[in-house]
Amino acid sequence: MGSGASKTECCNILEISIRTFQRWEKECRVDSRKGALKRIPRKLTEEERQELIKTACSKEFKDLTPYEIVAILAENNIYIASERTFYRVLNIANMLHHRSNSKPCSKTGKPAELKATGSALCQQSCRLFMLRFFDSISL
Repeated sequence: MGSGASKTECCNILEISIRTFQRWEKECRVDSRKGALKRIPRKLTEEERQELIKTACSKEFKDLTPYEIVAILAENNIYIASERTFYRVLNIANMLHHRSNSKPCSKTGKPAELKATGSALCQQSCRLFMLRFFDSISL
């Protein structure tokens, strides 16, 4: 705009309304539209994320949930991240399910249902038993 272009022409090129530009000028804001790149001041750095993953995968904590990890670290006066951040980072790294070196347990289904088919041999055995039983009672 300093080179002579009008605000309206610049806004058309940027695909924003002139009113949005005026509001930004007034409030001294940067782009606050949905999907715009934002600076998150408390976001973990990559080194902090790697330390969190390394801690969660360490021998001491690999079989524990993030809730338990944060509680144990708090007892030792160590703070890496909140419980929610542990869950979020481990979920992104797909390490929330199983972090140990062993094979994860496999779920087994229900056993096949057993059904009595009532074979002829079974019926004969029952009749023979009943006959002997009643014969022994009548004696």
